[in-house]
Amino acid sequence: MPAIYVARSVKTSKWGSDVGLGKHVYKVGVSEDEPKALAAAGWAGESDWSIVKTEDIEGLDEGQVIERLAGKERMIDPNLYPKLKGARGVFRLNPTKVENHIVVSRALAETIGSRNALLHIMTGRTFDGRRAAEMGLVNWSTPLAQLRGEVEALARELLEKSPVALYAAKLGFRNCQELGWDVAEDYLYAKLEQSQFLDAERGREQGLQQFLDEKKIRPGLQAYER
Repeated sequence: MPAIYVARSVKTSKWGSDVGLGKHVYKVGVSEDEPKALAAAGWAGESDWSIVKTEDIEGLDEGQVIERLAGKERMIDPNLYPKLKGARGVFRLNPTKVENHIVVSRALAETIGSRNALLHIMTGRTFDGRRAAEMGLVNWSTPLAQLRGEVEALARELLEKSPVALYAAKLGFRNCQELGWDVAEDYLYAKLEQSQFLDAERGREQGLQQFLDEKKIRPGLQAYER
């Protein structure tokens, strides 16, 4: 059975970034045979292509698939870029649409633990919100009747915080997980200094004044009054 495939090349992605197309450049096609052999032969003068996704398809040839996809995503015209001459079906694609299947397994393992992750990866079992909370996939599960109230309460709580500080904290948490201790420390101090520079509210100064001079807040126990 023919299969549609999506392939990616690190070198072609770098070229796309260099010429202003962005790094999310993919080759899409249809093959009756194993697409890995096509990837090994290469496209656009590069041989480092790898297949990131395949899916069986019936009733459509490569031309029809490319035509349909071109109606939804941006296809790169090979006539405008000599490097792509002869390479049909090169697109700029949103990587989340292509690579979700790659990161789902890793994300599950890191979030709910290897045993729960492997169980659901292997069986495909579904689960409800309560079970998701038990596994740690979500923070908590809320009955539908209480959902709006819970969301609004959380939104009000976050609105009390400095948006610049929240953004820096989110980046710090995400990016430091795989860094060494010394590098993570340097990164976090850099983010702290950057957030102070970007904070138009001057939240650090307000917080210190409310704590030291006005005795209105207790750092670590409450946010400064915006």
